[in-house]
Amino acid sequence: MRKLIKNITDRYKHAKMKNQLIIMYFAAVFVPIILVGIILVAGNARRLVTYHSDLLKANNDRIRSVLYEITSQIYSISGEIAFNNDLVEVLSMEYPDERAFKSEVDKLGPLEYYQNNYSGISGVEIYTSQRGVQNYRNFRPITDDVVMSDWYKTASDQYSVFWDSVEREDTGGNKYRGLALVRKITLYDSDAEAILLIHVSDNYLKSRIEDNEEDVLLALENKNVFYSNKRDNEGRSDLLNVIEGGDEYFSYEGDMEYRGAMNMTYISTLSMEQSDSLMYIVTISNSAYNSVQQIVMITVLIIALAVILPAVLMRFFVMGFSSQVGRMRDEMYSASQGDYDSMEDFDGCYELTAAYKDLWIMLDKIKEKDAAMYAKEINEQKLLNAQQKMEFQMLASQINPHFLYNTLEMIRMKAITVGDTETATAIKLLGKSMRYVLDNTGIEYTTVAKELSHIETYLQIQKLRFGERVNYEIRSEEDINLNKIRILPLLLQPIVENAILHGLEEVESGGQITVNIHRDINNPDTLIISIRDNGCGMDADTLNNMRINLEKGNISKRYGIGLYNINQRIRLCYGMGYGLSIDSEEGNGTTVTARIRIM
Repeated sequence: MRKLIKNITDRYKHAKMKNQLIIMYFAAVFVPIILVGIILVAGNARRLVTYHSDLLKANNDRIRSVLYEITSQIYSISGEIAFNNDLVEVLSMEYPDERAFKSEVDKLGPLEYYQNNYSGISGVEIYTSQRGVQNYRNFRPITDDVVMSDWYKTASDQYSVFWDSVEREDTGGNKYRGLALVRKITLYDSDAEAILLIHVSDNYLKSRIEDNEEDVLLALENKNVFYSNKRDNEGRSDLLNVIEGGDEYFSYEGDMEYRGAMNMTYISTLSMEQSDSLMYIVTISNSAYNSVQQIVMITVLIIALAVILPAVLMRFFVMGFSSQVGRMRDEMYSASQGDYDSMEDFDGCYELTAAYKDLWIMLDKIKEKDAAMYAKEINEQKLLNAQQKMEFQMLASQINPHFLYNTLEMIRMKAITVGDTETATAIKLLGKSMRYVLDNTGIEYTTVAKELSHIETYLQIQKLRFGERVNYEIRSEEDINLNKIRILPLLLQPIVENAILHGLEEVESGGQITVNIHRDINNPDTLIISIRDNGCGMDADTLNNMRINLEKGNISKRYGIGLYNINQRIRLCYGMGYGLSIDSEEGNGTTVTARIRIM
């Protein structure tokens, strides 16, 4: 083993420098990044799947609790109705005509009380086979259509309470299936039959259990979906093939085919209160796998960039370094052959340049008579190197912003590709703001129109960040040509920034920033720019201290030293008659006003 290691080490030592650098890149960069990347991608994917699965299960448990609460309450109400002695007496009588029946029903307490006072109940119906009974209030005769219904057949054969999906009709005449409790009412002194139906409100279910991020399906033992946040799923039994019926403790966590794709699914079973009925609660995440896939793809892309970018840079470095070493070797060979005049200027890394200078000094000692000439050439070379370095720095300062803009544009297009328009808009605004800052760094003046455009871009970014906490309005007199009025660049943004960060600090929603531009009524050559917020404002003592410190420079930390600097910039440019002023009232916001000369 030692011999093998020594052999590998010797081969590495005697390999070309280019090959050594390539081997070092693979050993120190490529392999570790790939290994760490695989571990990170696998780990993150697993954690994301677990996270979405836990969310799905938690929502399923929440829905299960809500349904248990609703069904338990309705079961209790059904008991109150079924064991109401007055109701049983009315249902046990025989009526010669419809009028007699209605007279007895009107003596009862209103059954409508339950559906009017319990949000979870959309209707209470009692079906009876008594003679003389007609559709009146909550009472219904048992007709041939009722006899043919599944719920009636089941209710006729048993006295226990059960739940069923019963066909109903909404106010628009559309038929749908809804959950209902079915309970047979015992009539001791009559051969008539009476069955109680309490319908669960679909709208109430929707308000309690619906989640915009997930699809919800509810079904009974027959697997027919009686509720879904997508109406076209209702009545279908082919969606829940993964359910193994009959087990009150059945649950399923995994993938299920739904709407043509495999989706993360969690299914639980609810045993209904005091009945043998089972309800299957199905929660389906349509976006879980897409979200995981997007995160994984972004992570893979970052890892790929982390591998490819160093590889490209390494390639250029290796090529350049190998060229420098080869050139250095050629020069040394020429010197060893006595060809002192073949030496050329050497431009390379620090170490090679130092070695070359040492060679130059050695040759200078051999050729003392040419010492002055060589010294002059060295000085010229140093000056040239310094000039090239300055030119390179100037070029880099121009390239970096373009690289940054191109990178932001690439990220924006990728955000658009994945449908994230909000992120794309934010990146576009950021690039626009950065371009304005970079373009106006070092220049003396810009126009008020450009400055206001930059302020609007900044406010749009803050609007994306804070939502309804930040709203804004920019107003200007129509007769002012903002494109011809000059202003110091980047003068207004710190004022707007203070208004958002400090003025609206305690505002939860409805924050408003108003920028107003108009001429001074008393002095038409003066432009007034006021920036107002509707925040908490300042008391009189704080405002007085702010005004004093604005003049002296010991500005409060609440608004930062930026306002003092802006005030000084305006006065240095336009004169002492111009600058900033602050007005505020506790509970009624703050206004910062800038007065500048129209130029």
